[in-house]
Amino acid sequence: MKNEEQRSFFLPAEVDEQIDGYLATTPTSGHTPNDIYAQTSVRDVQAYFAPPRQDEALNRVWQRFAEQRAKTSTLQAGQQYQQSAKILTLATKASSTRQKASGPFRRQLSILAAVIVVTLLIGSTLLLFQQGRHPNKQAGPITRPTAMLALVNQTLYRLDTQTHHPLWQFQASGSKPVLSSFPGQVIDGTYYIWGTNGKQSTLYALDIASGRLRWQNNAANMGSIAVSGNTVYVSSEKDNYLEVVALNAMSGTQKWERRLAQVKKTNTVFPMPPFINLLAASDTAVYGAVNTPETHSSLRFALSAQNGQFIWQRNEVSDNPDFQKSSIQGFLVDGVLCVVQSIETHQIEQIDKSNGLLQGYDVQSGKQLWSKPLDNIPSEATLLNGIIYLNTDGTTVSKKGSIYAFSARDGNLLWQYHRRVASSYPTVTDKGIYTNLYENDKAGQTLVALDTKTGKQRWTYAFHDPITVEYPPAADDNQVYLSLPGNTIQILRASDGKALGSFKIDPQHVDPNNRVLLQVVTQ
Repeated sequence: MKNEEQRSFFLPAEVDEQIDGYLATTPTSGHTPNDIYAQTSVRDVQAYFAPPRQDEALNRVWQRFAEQRAKTSTLQAGQQYQQSAKILTLATKASSTRQKASGPFRRQLSILAAVIVVTLLIGSTLLLFQQGRHPNKQAGPITRPTAMLALVNQTLYRLDTQTHHPLWQFQASGSKPVLSSFPGQVIDGTYYIWGTNGKQSTLYALDIASGRLRWQNNAANMGSIAVSGNTVYVSSEKDNYLEVVALNAMSGTQKWERRLAQVKKTNTVFPMPPFINLLAASDTAVYGAVNTPETHSSLRFALSAQNGQFIWQRNEVSDNPDFQKSSIQGFLVDGVLCVVQSIETHQIEQIDKSNGLLQGYDVQSGKQLWSKPLDNIPSEATLLNGIIYLNTDGTTVSKKGSIYAFSARDGNLLWQYHRRVASSYPTVTDKGIYTNLYENDKAGQTLVALDTKTGKQRWTYAFHDPITVEYPPAADDNQVYLSLPGNTIQILRASDGKALGSFKIDPQHVDPNNRVLLQVVTQ
């Protein structure tokens, strides 16, 4: 009896035989709706039945299905990237919250139930798990927790969103450490921020809950990053070569590196040396561009997430040799790689002709699907709810910029807000878009709130700052935060711009020539 209880009901050979029977009837040359639903449902069931401790038999089931998903994903790169990543994340979180089994018999019953449910779901219409994904039904809004981060006096703070008191603080080590004044990124609970120490650049990965340094990675210079799943991709330079490096997101250890272009050292300012911008990443590929001003070209590429080999590459050369086309930012949406491109020149007499493009490319082939012109050089873009909000800078007194809203699916222009003066980058939330307009010393400056859906101006808030520090306002759905002199943060109500109060950060160390860089980020 004791030996019978200890025996697993599902031996490895039995598991393989049953799964092979199903996989043999599954097409591998394409995705039908039911194939996608099946993969998604397997992950959902995996999350629900995940045991609190490792279980060899059940994990074998999940592993076999994972192998088949990986094989199919390789053949159909570019489909269902974001949806799969989100479901995998939910599955991981759910597995850590399950109650412990009370004994071998209950554990075996759980395994039996899991396999039965998986079999039934894969062979059925899977309506139970797909009701929330039905195209005719709109899911309710998901409230995601936010975190408030402040960078001042080379110290990064996380603040309580209610009391604004520091929860933790981080300072980079070294003889001359400097944290980058460019806002960091929060992805899956990790805050990534660049810093320098002399000629050494370092990417820091911080646990956003505790401020603990998870790992750091040294590089020759600050590059761009892209994150998907358990991989962080970093553009870097090593031994006079530009390269993309894949790092483990939990430990920072290197998975692979791929050299893309050689850097020629010169003493001239123009043309600039080549550089890499990483545009986006999925569970199967990382997308980027090697921008080469000397040849007025930009090489867009997709590298395999597994080993860094080319999936595709396409070279674009500017029609005008006086202008450089550079891919500077990108997003993945429903099988489309949306790329923000700048077209600019260093020749003063032609600077008014500088502009940009928003272009859509097929993720599987790199073929261009659509292209939309911009009135000036693009500086910052944000993807929210399938819409790309894009800012262009004013290059001269006579040529100003705009804020655009484009559909990420087909590039359709939804609205355009024309600015009469220079501005900061915009901050985009579900409830509004916020940007600072810079007039002059006498007229002061103005924070402008726009409606996210229409681009219409909702309210303004005038303020005066003796210097122009182009930090954007920070905001959540309820409040807007404006950085002012004296390490002061002014709080405004998001609905109408009414002043609600203020608070200070590190008031004992005020630099009159600096301001607090404040971020409100989704964890």
